[in-house]
Amino acid sequence: VAAEVGVRGYLCTHLLLAGAILSACLHGPLFIWCLASLAIPGMGVGGISLAVVSLGYLVSAISAIVAPGNRRHRWLLVMTLPIYWPLLSIAAARAIVELFRSPYSWAKTPHGLTAHAPSLDPAAFY
Repeated sequence: VAAEVGVRGYLCTHLLLAGAILSACLHGPLFIWCLASLAIPGMGVGGISLAVVSLGYLVSAISAIVAPGNRRHRWLLVMTLPIYWPLLSIAAARAIVELFRSPYSWAKTPHGLTAHAPSLDPAAFY
């Protein structure tokens, strides 16, 4: 595969995937740490830590706003990112537990069990 996309593309792909997995694992603990630092008087968030968290949110918000696609609900997406990130960590923790508990199973969503036939009208998809 590296021969097809080149060394640079191969490394960028792996860094992107590793970053996504690492961020999913770190969002939850960082969120808990931020909540604890707000709740415990002597454990205040330092200026550098607050700047890093704010910069991360700002970069994510800008990325969500300028990403291609349907722009109707972008601000709702941006406002709910701090809720989404801890949920992402819960999903990552569940995946890690399932990986060790039953590595060859797949928690698959059941499809095709509807009581009525699907609509073939193209307007139903928009």
